[in-house]
Amino acid sequence: MDQNYFCIMDKRSIINNAIECMNKDGILLCPADTIWGLSCDPTNDKAIEKIIHLKQRSASKSFIVLINSNRQLQQCIQNIPDIAWDLIELTEEPLTLIMKATSFLSPKMIHHDGTLGIRFVRDGFCHDLIQAFNKPLLSTSPNISSKQTPMTFNQVEKEIIDGVDYVIPDSFAGKMNGKPSKIIKIEEDGRIQILRK
Repeated sequence: MDQNYFCIMDKRSIINNAIECMNKDGILLCPADTIWGLSCDPTNDKAIEKIIHLKQRSASKSFIVLINSNRQLQQCIQNIPDIAWDLIELTEEPLTLIMKATSFLSPKMIHHDGTLGIRFVRDGFCHDLIQAFNKPLLSTSPNISSKQTPMTFNQVEKEIIDGVDYVIPDSFAGKMNGKPSKIIKIEEDGRIQILRK
């Protein structure tokens, strides 16, 4: 039998395990399109609380969500300006956009000013996980809040690995760019502010 068949089956099993974990309020250590991250269902308050506790993070800080479709963007963001669609279509590097949120996600996801960070994931394991889960994913760096952000799996501290409910095997990480994304805030009238280049 073709070896690729077993690779596909293994990936399918890993994705099913990750979804089962998230459906039970679990949190993941998961490769994104940029770096490794902590992820969970962004509509699940219990799972989000677990991430806040693990990171020893202020509950007032917001998170970003990873999406893979225009439908998910429209679920999460209200009044999407034309410039946002242009940036999504034209950008080739990972780009996080901050815009006014809808009430689709947990309130724990939303910044105090009513905005949400959101990023399209176009390929790789994380894209396939979002596709199978049929929901966006919360994403945040896998570190205690006061400590440096790990850029590779090997830099993730044992405390974080032991604190999650499921770790995606490193062999499924594929190609990540190894650095945080650019961040642009977009007002409802289309004005933009570059927060991280």
